[in-house]
Amino acid sequence: MTLRVFISSTYVDLVDYRKRAAEAVDCLDQLSVQMEEFGSRSTSPTNTSLEEVEKCDVFVGIYAHRYGYIPPGSESSITKMEFDRAQQLKKLTLCFVIDPDYNWPPKYIEREPGRTMLEKFKEEIGTDLVRETFTTPEDLASKVGISLARHLLREHRNLESELNSFCQRAEGYWWSFGADPGAVSFVTLAPDKKASTISISGNTYDKNYNFLNAWESAASCIYHSKRKFYYYWQGWWYQKMGTHEGFGEISFDDAAGSFLSSRGTYMDSNLIDSESLIRKWSIYRRCTQQEIEVMQGDSKETKVALLQNILKVEKD
Repeated sequence: MTLRVFISSTYVDLVDYRKRAAEAVDCLDQLSVQMEEFGSRSTSPTNTSLEEVEKCDVFVGIYAHRYGYIPPGSESSITKMEFDRAQQLKKLTLCFVIDPDYNWPPKYIEREPGRTMLEKFKEEIGTDLVRETFTTPEDLASKVGISLARHLLREHRNLESELNSFCQRAEGYWWSFGADPGAVSFVTLAPDKKASTISISGNTYDKNYNFLNAWESAASCIYHSKRKFYYYWQGWWYQKMGTHEGFGEISFDDAAGSFLSSRGTYMDSNLIDSESLIRKWSIYRRCTQQEIEVMQGDSKETKVALLQNILKVEKD
């Protein structure tokens, strides 16, 4: 996912610094957001900036020796208001403060009362957040890039962990019941560790263990925060012409540990009949260990008894 990274600072004294910071963000394939690109809008510059802060994922604050413009009727500069809004919304905040020993043009050094307000602002940053110092535009770009890359790496590891946890909770054997009361699918959900997702495949039988069709996913993805699984599937019917395909979605019911039940919908179309697209529904229930052993066993008689019982219970 591409992150929106808002770059906040005073402007005239930090033009080159802002440019290099934005380049560092863009080099990581993330989206830099800065006032230079806001364009003409019906809202005031202050409201426009604050709206962009609200929409961002990461807030980068760059502070040198100017406090910034204070709009009429306000007690804070726009730069300070941007920082405060980011903190109110608990945005990830990366702050960079000029090295106090680095030589700086006198014309860009704040006088009173702004100087005192700036020092108080910097103290606030140092109290609440970890901050880094910078010197040249190149030094700033390097530190912005490294800090953002660290965050992206943490996010990737967290996401990978969450996806793997989702796969482990969904893994196993399931019964799938659809609109046909006389058929049930024996479904396998298996983790695809290389892609951090799940593959799904199933065989459908009638109550007498007569094979009806087989299908499997060709591609899939996970929306872990919503406990959803999306897939593109292809299938083959024993007594029907043509290959079928479609898109499916499964929503898992929350449970401690492994998922136990879920609901799904899928689109089914016959590749040789472009007007055959049908939307269908399905209900999933996790198989018990005994049911798995029966389905993987050699006794057709036992399988018939199991399928008849499962379909009867589901119908009732």
